[in-house]
Amino acid sequence: MMTVKTLTKWLLPLSLAINVFLGAVIATHLGPPRFRPPAPPNPAEMADRMAESLSPADALALRQAFAKVAPPSALGDPGAFHARLRAALDAPSFDTEALQRDFAEMSKAHAVFDEQMAAAIIEAAAKMSPEGRRKLANGRGPGFGPPPPPPPPH
Repeated sequence: MMTVKTLTKWLLPLSLAINVFLGAVIATHLGPPRFRPPAPPNPAEMADRMAESLSPADALALRQAFAKVAPPSALGDPGAFHARLRAALDAPSFDTEALQRDFAEMSKAHAVFDEQMAAAIIEAAAKMSPEGRRKLANGRGPGFGPPPPPPPPH
């Protein structure tokens, strides 16, 4: 027969085990977390962040060039693409060609965006001062992120 002392000794670990088990059961019934793709970068916001450490003339050149880049909405709705992807993968009969078309369409939109960003950077850099280009190259200032690591010694 169990004594009160033995019972109380095991009561806390047993309670914790039951709580963990019930928490796991509840979590599995809530469903897996949905993947939400990151929003595409907004060119105007990127230019504003990068321009914070530039001279007024360099900042203006950067903002004017980035203003020509289509907004992220021109890439299409990434949520809709991912919904089509999930539906295609979950469909009873798999349509390879439809999924290939969806991926090709998304790739084409991203390629157009990348080309516009490259053109904007080239245009801005051509109009900027050497110091402004140096700041962009070295990633100094707010909006650029951490500076790159130093090159390894030879």
